[in-house]
Amino acid sequence: CPYKCSFCSSPQMWTTRYVVREPEDVAKEIAGYVERYDIANVDFCDLTAITKRQWTLRFCDSLDAQRLDITWQLPVGTRAEALDAEVLQRLYDTGCRNVTYAPESGSKRMLEIFDKRVDLDHILRSLRAAHRIGLRTHVNVIIGHPDEKWRDVLQSALLLVKAAVAGADTASAIMFG
Repeated sequence: CPYKCSFCSSPQMWTTRYVVREPEDVAKEIAGYVERYDIANVDFCDLTAITKRQWTLRFCDSLDAQRLDITWQLPVGTRAEALDAEVLQRLYDTGCRNVTYAPESGSKRMLEIFDKRVDLDHILRSLRAAHRIGLRTHVNVIIGHPDEKWRDVLQSALLLVKAAVAGADTASAIMFG
């Protein structure tokens, strides 16, 4: 992951070196699994599965070109910068059925402490679009950070309420540890 969120162990464990495979190669690999193992679903357990809009659209085009009859999911909290209505529709059209958003907090103060560069308004717009399209969505927030105040927890709770109103199907408040 190229990001350096302060709560995450990934930069210490794996560094922030970020290597992106060609979307056509990923689609071909999936097609190989369909042919070899007759799989029907793929879960992308990748913290940064969706970071670049153009990569994502190319990936959807590549899945279409493979003519695969599969579903796929993004069950691990992903970045949302690239998830606008057009991209979400393309995800759905190629078989994506679940997307997990990871804003981590509804508190701008905690987002600064986390060094989590996220636009909460964009996430809510994206959730509304995903709901209209028919994608199932989940939202993760983190609570219990040593620097967190009660008002920060309340802002995260308010974000989860706003997410529910926007159409999120489920949410998790994950304890900081």
